[in-house]
Amino acid sequence: MTSPTPARGPITCIPCKKEWLPAVALLHQQGITTGFLSRLGAPFLAALYGAIASSRWSRVFVALSDQQPVGFVACSIDTGRMYGNIILTKGLLFAALLLPNVLRISVLRNICETILYPVTHRAKEPPANPASAQMSNREPPKAELLSVAVDKQWQGRGVGKLLVAEMGRYFAERGVTRCKVVTLAKDETSNGFYRAAGFEFAGTFVHHGNEMCEYIKAIQPK
Repeated sequence: MTSPTPARGPITCIPCKKEWLPAVALLHQQGITTGFLSRLGAPFLAALYGAIASSRWSRVFVALSDQQPVGFVACSIDTGRMYGNIILTKGLLFAALLLPNVLRISVLRNICETILYPVTHRAKEPPANPASAQMSNREPPKAELLSVAVDKQWQGRGVGKLLVAEMGRYFAERGVTRCKVVTLAKDETSNGFYRAAGFEFAGTFVHHGNEMCEYIKAIQPK
């Protein structure tokens, strides 16, 4: 994705519209290369983020410059209920989109693990920091930062922090007090970003055969 540099106007963060879904899918493919979702193609990703944006349990916010998406964040106040809602309302659509991958057992296994993960995972390694340990020993929050990506030309310019702040306002308006995010333990860039954005390390667990770090962030009340 090509973005104007430098910015000609301020960045604004607003809920994603249908016409921006292809750009969101491309941002995901270019910025989130370690997961299996990128391998499912842009049409699947656009449909997925469209379903997340329209669910009562979740939102997608985009960062715009000159009305062009340069970043996005997807989040949910209850990830388990979000997936349940998407399956009920969009199940046939996603079944059709997944037909080319129906014989790829690894893809089907990853999809099942992703859908079940909100109720099956639990971080197992308490952190050494006493304050973080107290947070990690509580039940993990249902609210979650699902994904965030910023155009490479716009990274390091505060776009990601603006998106996380917009997510925080969305959560606060709905009475959410804590949210979580998970990322690959070996991904130093994303781990550093979440720490800088105010997330506290809560432990590790295994997902899709990979060691994952879980972080939890306190949401400031509105």
